[in-house]
Amino acid sequence: MAILLAGALLPCGCRARPTPEECDRLLDRYTELLVRQDAARVTRAEIDAAQAEARARAATHPAFARCTREVSRESMDCALAAHDPDQIERCLIPIPLAAPVACRQAISSSA
Repeated sequence: MAILLAGALLPCGCRARPTPEECDRLLDRYTELLVRQDAARVTRAEIDAAQAEARARAATHPAFARCTREVSRESMDCALAAHDPDQIERCLIPIPLAAPVACRQAISSSA
């Protein structure tokens, strides 16, 4: 789980990067949504256990460590607002040609 999430990064240097806490929150949200999608009835304890496992794996994975440097603000905001794991993944999929456009739009809208 963590590997997929951490590996789908969209670099863009136009706005503030996500904080480590946001990266952790996104990992927890993604994990919870995956667990809920896979099981009709799931307990809080099962979600907590899956999140702990995902955090432990992420702690040793170099891609997750790059979250604060390589995930754009737009991608993070999109992913945190997503309602299912597929939406989160779509928010984080790198689209190289779209990154400059997104940066230009963010810069022009803030001017």
